[in-house]
Amino acid sequence: MGFAYKDSYGILKIVPKKEIAGDHKTVETDFESFSNYPVVGDQFVVVYSETEAYIGGNRKDGQPYDLQQNPKLLALYKAVG
Repeated sequence: MGFAYKDSYGILKIVPKKEIAGDHKTVETDFESFSNYPVVGDQFVVVYSETEAYIGGNRKDGQPYDLQQNPKLLALYKAVG
């Protein structure tokens, strides 16, 4: 179990302790994480917005990922505000 929040840049993060998120709104989640990013299948996803996400990396080296294909992850992003 972890806690999801958006960092100051709006990027979705998942941390093991709520205190790590500081003053950010958090939502409890069962998504696994790698380096504080949610994991889908066997790769991490960097979620910048409801319409911009990348799997296996960030804007520079990841592959575009369509959050519409993962309603659970999209709902988590929306839930954290």
